[in-house]
Amino acid sequence: MIKRIVFYIVFILPFTSFAQKQSSISLPALLDSLESKYQVNFSYVDEHVAHLKLPYPVSHQSLDDYLQWIESKTPLKINKLNAQFYTISVRNDQHSDLICLHVFDKQNRASIENCIIIYGKKVFYTDSLGNYCFKIRDAEVDNLIIRHLNYESQQLSIKSLNREKVNKIGLQSRNTMLKEVQTKYYLTEGINKKSDGTISINVPNTSLLPGLSEQDVLFSIQKLPGIQSLNERVSDINVRGGSNDQNLLLWEGARMYQTGHFFGLISALNPYLINQVELTKNGTSPLYPGGISSVLNIKMENEINQSFEGAVGLNMLNANSYWKIPLTNKIAINLSARRSIADVLNTPTFDNYFERAFANTEVSQFVQATDTLRSNQYFNFHDYSAKLLYDINSRDKLRVSYLNMYNTISYEESALNNGIIDSKTSELSQQNWIASAELNRKWSQQLNTKIHLSASSYDLNSINYDIPNDQILRQQNEVLDLNLTLMNSQKLKTGLQYDYGYQFNEVGVLNFDEINKPAFSRNVKEVLQTHSIINDIRWSFFQGKSIAKVGLRMNYFNKFNQYSFEPRLTFNQQLNDAFDIELLAELKTQTTTQIIDFQTDFLAVEKRRWVLVNDQDLPIISSRQISIGGHYRKNGWLISAEGYWKDVKNISSSSQGFQNQYRFIRSSGNYTSKGIDILINKQMDDLNAWLNHSISNTEYNFSEFTPSSFPSNFDVPHAGGMGISYQLQQLEFALGLNYHSGRAFSRIVEGQEVVNDSILYQTVNSYRLPFYMRPDLSIRYTYNLRLNQKLQFAISLWNFINYENIINQYYLLDSDNTIQEIRQQALKFTPNLSIQWSL
Repeated sequence: MIKRIVFYIVFILPFTSFAQKQSSISLPALLDSLESKYQVNFSYVDEHVAHLKLPYPVSHQSLDDYLQWIESKTPLKINKLNAQFYTISVRNDQHSDLICLHVFDKQNRASIENCIIIYGKKVFYTDSLGNYCFKIRDAEVDNLIIRHLNYESQQLSIKSLNREKVNKIGLQSRNTMLKEVQTKYYLTEGINKKSDGTISINVPNTSLLPGLSEQDVLFSIQKLPGIQSLNERVSDINVRGGSNDQNLLLWEGARMYQTGHFFGLISALNPYLINQVELTKNGTSPLYPGGISSVLNIKMENEINQSFEGAVGLNMLNANSYWKIPLTNKIAINLSARRSIADVLNTPTFDNYFERAFANTEVSQFVQATDTLRSNQYFNFHDYSAKLLYDINSRDKLRVSYLNMYNTISYEESALNNGIIDSKTSELSQQNWIASAELNRKWSQQLNTKIHLSASSYDLNSINYDIPNDQILRQQNEVLDLNLTLMNSQKLKTGLQYDYGYQFNEVGVLNFDEINKPAFSRNVKEVLQTHSIINDIRWSFFQGKSIAKVGLRMNYFNKFNQYSFEPRLTFNQQLNDAFDIELLAELKTQTTTQIIDFQTDFLAVEKRRWVLVNDQDLPIISSRQISIGGHYRKNGWLISAEGYWKDVKNISSSSQGFQNQYRFIRSSGNYTSKGIDILINKQMDDLNAWLNHSISNTEYNFSEFTPSSFPSNFDVPHAGGMGISYQLQQLEFALGLNYHSGRAFSRIVEGQEVVNDSILYQTVNSYRLPFYMRPDLSIRYTYNLRLNQKLQFAISLWNFINYENIINQYYLLDSDNTIQEIRQQALKFTPNLSIQWSL
């Protein structure tokens, strides 16, 4: 049954819909099809054929049947020269009555489709190329009228029109026509906000941001209102009160399960091949499953570079390179690679990152950063990617991509056993590889089909030796995510577009634990298949002042025999040239989450593990969200404010990172987040300044806890940042300040700390850490060399006043019932220097 539905949606529905909405086909397209099918060639004058549209043809048995049918529907004569060659010309008896028009936009010379041509009582429409031909008679009127909603009407005399060739008619845009709203310089150059609420980041053209010597997408989005990382990790991004696993990160349409190197401190994505990033906090497209907090869609360069381009670079953490290699004018391959340099070069930047990444973990007990630098066996990370671009023809494009990310750390533990030194190596490795292929077929100007296949594999492994106790602990977390998406995009008429299709997703998750003393082994594997029908309608009306998108995603979870219906809505109304308002809303579900069984899992370096919902103690997570915003832009000013309300149900307490009285309790609950995000931006020639601030309240509700309602672990009442950037020819400066309220935590009861071998806490999350504040500075200089080469130097100063920030506080109980207070510090003053040579 499912196969029949898929076949209908992908292969039958597009053509039936095409036939209903566009009951014609252009003659050049039909002739191309006949040439391919019957291995013949047609010779004709383009101006005689290009304008003609025919009713969508029924299937004919032979080539002669097709040719006779074409002659009956057109003023053309087809002559057969031999078995392979035919000529097409205008019949003499028809030529004098044939008028051909090509209608285009005077400003940009673009063709205008669906333009109305009124000739007496007859009405015609231009095709997708702006062309149409029709016959005239002496008895008809002397003039014809050309009309279009977005252009000034034009009246033409029949006598002024040429009957020997195509008449080119240029129309003037109406002065009242407003283009789709897009807020440029949303915080800085290269970051724009679209009318559907999506924030688009053009990575190659993004200005320098404070604290970065190179572009880093996952750090860049933290400059936007409503987005923070409370522990300074790119692998822990909190959007409007949500945990990181509630974000859907896509690379070339495939889900990423690992996003950071240095176990989360820096992005695992080479920035030099990333072309476009789209961030959605609400009003998500129904194409995307999950991601109840946000969707981040990362896209590589998708067009063939006709000339060779490449670069090599080095900073104080890694070496990198990228290459764009055109093989032919239709085929190209893009490559990138990065690798850590810790085994070759000792830098203070690496020392600071190492200390931050492995502080308060088992690694820090045995390995010092300086020791690690002496040998490659201790620490390494790398990533590499490749993308094949193949333009098969003018209608078909194939893209194949691959990405591999890897982190590993190992250390040697030694102990004296019966007078003999016994040494064992504990190790942790983390890897995520992704492969995807996408085929795009452009049937016409109105209809496009996309077929997307992807696979994402995540593998986290550790082996931990406890020599004094002769104990070995092995742990593993694996994810395999397979996805098939079939989509059609169809323009029904001017300003109206309909996207629809089918998506299949299968996710398998494995969790393995084994210990030798006491003997214990656990191996749990879960698989979930989801079938989804996708519908999305985009409508632009009132001369483009109003833009609405209404979508519906329908999911079927076969393992649970459950359905979910997820409506999505975006609406933007432009009130005048300077001000617009928007409404965003969505309902979403999520079937994967990350949990923490024990804070010591995986050497305490990577404590989270991916799991699937099971409809029991881990039910399907659902969310609903609505937001209303207004945006004012004039004279280089942007003032944006957006209020939101988000309600998320069925979260697991194990996914929230509790380190207090609820550390070992697994329960299902909800959270509600509400707030307002504000951004003020001023752009003046080469100077750009911004200020953003978020006010929010995020509260848990776990019915099994006492009290049941309390502040979330990700509750940040106040957060924001300010910055200024300036460009003077080849020199760029960026100075900024990031701040947010300290995170909530639970204090112990003074004087009665331990009861029954357990720590006694005060009311959960009733205290807060001190305010977080971090000033950053970046400087970049570009030196142009000969032969279009350039050399780029950049320096970044992270937390340049070395402000001491405490990002977490919790308590541990020793074997002798002594309480340890753990206070985790943020990254201290950390400089970085990068050099990039490109050609």
